[in-house]
Amino acid sequence: MKKTISTLLIISLTTIIVFFLGMLFYKSGVPSLWHSQIKLVLKGRGVNLEPINDLLQDCQTKINDIKFSVGFLSNTTNTITHDYRFELPLPEAVINNKIPTINNDQILIIGHVYGDPNKKGVTTPSETLINAVPEINALSPGLIVLLGDMTYIPDNNSINDLKTNFLNKLISPIINANGDHDGNCVDYLRNFGQTYYYFKYNNSLIIVLDSIIADCFIVGRQETMLKEALSSALDNPEINNILIFTHRLIFLDSSQPLSNHVNARCLSSNFRQLLENHFAPAAKEKPIYLFSGDVGAFGGGRNLSPYYKKIPNQDIFLIATGLGDGLYDKVILADISSSKLSFKIISLNGEDTFPLEKYDHEYWTEYYDIDDK
Repeated sequence: MKKTISTLLIISLTTIIVFFLGMLFYKSGVPSLWHSQIKLVLKGRGVNLEPINDLLQDCQTKINDIKFSVGFLSNTTNTITHDYRFELPLPEAVINNKIPTINNDQILIIGHVYGDPNKKGVTTPSETLINAVPEINALSPGLIVLLGDMTYIPDNNSINDLKTNFLNKLISPIINANGDHDGNCVDYLRNFGQTYYYFKYNNSLIIVLDSIIADCFIVGRQETMLKEALSSALDNPEINNILIFTHRLIFLDSSQPLSNHVNARCLSSNFRQLLENHFAPAAKEKPIYLFSGDVGAFGGGRNLSPYYKKIPNQDIFLIATGLGDGLYDKVILADISSSKLSFKIISLNGEDTFPLEKYDHEYWTEYYDIDDK
């Protein structure tokens, strides 16, 4: 009996060790070496290896599935979208038929454009945004950046409403970081153009990323583009700031408690790898601002909108803003005229607001009573 229990314990422990070592080393081929060594030890102790072999094979299958998934995401990013160099497609496919030219140093940033999901797109976009068109035109920002989810359902009627009620009424050029409500990649390309690209705007580099195509992972050709864009910014003495725009909050995945209050959280992402390999090295020379828009849908624009976090000891700033067609709807006006950005929060309902920096990580963890230590 004791021998049976001991054998079972050894098998269980071995399985756990092999699986986690396999997860850790799946890229390098190390798992097969560990499998061989462990089996030699167990064989020497007279343990029946047949069930262990089955378990090891199952572990290897799971490892191969992980490798396939990563490869699939990269391949999807590479093949389903066209070249990432910024180009304007046919006029009917441009959001508002205006090329981004430099009018001034202000950029208006608007997230989760359709607003309240409970209204299911009855009015497109958010009524608070439609009502704010005169105020937006009075501001006359040099560029308007939408952070995705322009419609609730991206059918022809909703897209026409979006253009009639909002896009065509604005005097400023507009770009968008596509969201999961903006249609599949093929339809989006037809209706609005590219999903990831970069270009120089005044003293800043604008980078738009597609956080939908690979489900919060920036991989494959898109990661190649990101690396190229950052390099071009560092090599250009005229560029002071790097602005990156996404729909999903790739910096706030399911491992972090605050992600429960995002509209649709990333279960996982490769943000940490992007941070280590790309963002952190670039930020040693020029500040990086990452804006995301999948917040604000609930509580009348309240959930995590706006959000601000500066990564300690680095010039990297993580910002989120989005609409819920309610009392707390806000947008962000960024001034890029100096070597570092400054911000103004604009309430669409006249609500008193704090400076953006007040809505930091600590503010929201306290607001939701989260122990995030």
